[in-house]
This record gives sequence, structure tokens and C-alpha cells, in this order.
Amino acid sequence: MLTRASQLNGCAYCLDIHMRLLPGHTQQGRARERAALAWCETVTRLDPVHGVPDEVHEEARALFSEEGLMDLAMVVIVINGWNRIAVPSQADVGGYKPARH
Repeated sequence: MLTRASQLNGCAYCLDIHMRLLPGHTQQGRARERAALAWCETVTRLDPVHGVPDEVHEEARALFSEEGLMDLAMVVIVINGWNRIAVPSQADVGGYKPARH
């Protein structure tokens, strides 16, 4: 979901970070993943007139609790904020090194 929001926002810096942190990460398949991605796209591209389309909200509510949906929304809001810092500041893409644990 973080990678999708960063893709939608054109943030190569954040996309690079998330791809390095999640090797082998895929955005395929299951209903919850599809619903979470649809929610991510809707929250990122929030329509100023219609907000969240009913079909996206209904699908997400069928698969996530209200708390779960708000958690998803907060994750999307946070990455959108970081994207809006990294893109205009022209952050150096490729320089991020994940910490070793």
C-alpha cells in the first residue's frame, strides 16, 4: 500500500525506500489486499466532490473493521505526507540504506 501511494504521487524517493525494505513484496491477489489498495487509491486521490465511492467503501467495510479502515487511512495519510515532502524537495533517490538488525 505504501508503494502504491508513492507511485500515485510520483515519489521515487519513498518508492525506492519501500521497495528496499520489502524485498519480494508483491501487490497481488487476495480480496483484503485488493480492497486495501482500492482504499489507498481512493484516499490518495480523494475526489473533492464525491469523496470515497460507495463501492470502494462497501468492499472495504466488508473486509475490515471500522478501526482497521481508520488504520489504513492513517497509513495512507502518513505516506502521502512524506511523498509531499520528498517530491518537492527532490530527495536523493537511491541513497537510502536499510538498517541492519
